[in-house]
Amino acid sequence: MSGTAADGFWLFRPRRRRSRIAIGISPYAYFLEGLVTFPPWLRDLRNRRNLVLMVVGILGCTWTLANFPEVSVTLEIPPPSSALQDRSLPLPPIGPRERGFNPFLKPFLFQLGDSSKLTGLEREEILQSQYQQIVNGLSGSAPPVEVQQEEATTVSIGGIPFATVLSVDCPDYYARLSEASQRKLEKLLAEHWKRRLELDLAKEAFQRSPSYSATHPYLACLLFFFCLGLHGVADVFSRRFLHSPGWSLKAFLWLSYLAVNVSMFPLLTPLAPVLINGALRPVFFFLISWTVGQMCYRMGCLFLDSYARAYVLGHRQRVDTLVHGGRFLIATVVGLLGSAWFAASLGVDLSKLFAGAGVAGLALGVVGKDILVDYFYGFNILADDQFSLGDFIETPVATGFVENFNLRTTRIRELDGGLSIVTNSKFTVIKNHSREFANADFRIGIAYGCPTDRPLALICEEVARLYEDKVGVLEPQPIFVGVQELAESAVVLRALVRTAPLQQWAVARQLNQRILQRFADEGIELAVPVRQVRLMQPEPPEALG
Repeated sequence: MSGTAADGFWLFRPRRRRSRIAIGISPYAYFLEGLVTFPPWLRDLRNRRNLVLMVVGILGCTWTLANFPEVSVTLEIPPPSSALQDRSLPLPPIGPRERGFNPFLKPFLFQLGDSSKLTGLEREEILQSQYQQIVNGLSGSAPPVEVQQEEATTVSIGGIPFATVLSVDCPDYYARLSEASQRKLEKLLAEHWKRRLELDLAKEAFQRSPSYSATHPYLACLLFFFCLGLHGVADVFSRRFLHSPGWSLKAFLWLSYLAVNVSMFPLLTPLAPVLINGALRPVFFFLISWTVGQMCYRMGCLFLDSYARAYVLGHRQRVDTLVHGGRFLIATVVGLLGSAWFAASLGVDLSKLFAGAGVAGLALGVVGKDILVDYFYGFNILADDQFSLGDFIETPVATGFVENFNLRTTRIRELDGGLSIVTNSKFTVIKNHSREFANADFRIGIAYGCPTDRPLALICEEVARLYEDKVGVLEPQPIFVGVQELAESAVVLRALVRTAPLQQWAVARQLNQRILQRFADEGIELAVPVRQVRLMQPEPPEALG
C-alpha cells in the first residue's frame, strides 16, 4: 500500500508482513484511501507523532477537567484591620524584594531594612526559614497573627513572636517624629506585615487541607497532558524554525513541569530544597539560557536572512559580508548575555568577578581592550562598505581575495595560496581592486629617432581590436595615450586603458603580447639600453729643454 491514503491508514495500523488477515482487509484499506487522507506535511513520521501527542494532550486535559473533584473547603481570609486605612503617616511600597528572573529564589513576604549586624536580605532569609517551619506544621486552619506593642512592636504567629519592627524598617522621616508618632508608625508598619502573613497563611492552610490535597493528582495529570501537547508543539517549532531536534527546549519543558509540581504541592515541600538546589536549579537555568540563546540566535539569523534576500538583487557580495558579520555579532551578543544571566542565576556576583585587579578583571582589561578595538574596526568596515567577500584587496599586512569576514578577523587568500587571518585593527590602509572599474597601465619604450605618431596609433588600434575580442572587459578607447617620459635610453609611450574590476592585469598582459608583435611587423625599433664609452688619449708631455 502506498500513497497519501496509505500513509493515513498506517497511522492506525503498524507496518508488518502481510498475513491472511491483512490480505482479507486490504480492500477495506483501499476503501480508506478515499476517506483518510493527510496533507503533505503529515506524511513525515515525526509530524504524525507530534500530531498524536497534541491530540492526546488535548483529550487528556479535557478528561482531567471533566473529572476534576470539587473542593469543599473554602479559603478563609480574616478581614483586614481598620489600621490599614490610616494615611496620616505615609509608608513606602511594602512587598517582596525583587529577586530577578530566578523563579527558585522566592523572596520573603515583605522587605526588611539593613541593621548594624545583618543586612536586610539576611534578616529576610532568617524569617523565611522560620516561616517555612511554621507552614510545614500546618494541619488545618491558619494560626492567628497578632501585633503586640510593648517595649518593641512585634508581630506574632500563634502567640509566638515572629518579627520585630526596627527603626531601619521605617521610612526616612522616622527620626524626625515624636516618640508617640514613632510608636504609631511602627504599629502601622506591623499591621501591614500582619496582613501579608494572614493572606499567605490562609493560602497555605487551604492548600494543605485534605479536600484540596485530593485534587493534587488531578493537577499533576492536567499539567502532564498540557506539557505532552506542548512537547509536540516544541518539536514542530524546533525543527521548522530552529532547524534542530530541540532537545534542550523539550528538556526545559519537562524540568519546568517537575519544578511546578514540587513548588505547587505541599507534600513535596521537604524534598523541594534538595531537588531544586542540588539538581534542578543548575540544569534548569543552563537549559533556559541555552534555549533562549538558541531561539534569539535563530530568530536573529532568520531576520538577517530575510533582510539579505530583500537586498540581494544588486548587492550579492555586500549581502554575504553583512550576513557573515551579522551572524558573528548575534552569536557573540547572545552568548555573552546568556552566560551572564546563567552565572547571575546561580548567585555569581559578576560585579565582584570583573572589578578591581582580579584575574578576570585583568584579563578583561588586557585582552578585552584589543577585542573591542577589533570590533570597532569591524563595524567601521561594514558601515563604510570597504570590501566584501570575494574582493581582491591590498593592505600593508596581506594582499589577496577575501574569503571570510567577521567583526574581529578577516581571512585573506593570498596569491601564493596561503591563508592570512588578520585582525581588523591591522587594516589601516585598504586598496580594493574589485570595485566599479580598474585601469591597465600599459607602458613601452621605443628608440630615439623613431616617430611617435605611428606607434601611438598602433597602440590605439590594438586596444580597439582587443575590445572587439573581449566585449565588456575593457573600453574601446584608452582614457590616456601619449609620450610619458624621455628616459635615458628610450622614449616611453603610455596608454591607460579602463577595464572591468580585476581584469587590468590580464588586459595588460595581452596588450604586451599584441603590441610587441605589431611593432615587430611594422619595423618599429624598441629601445635597448645603450652606453657610449669614449677613451681619451692624453697628450704626450713636451720634450724637456
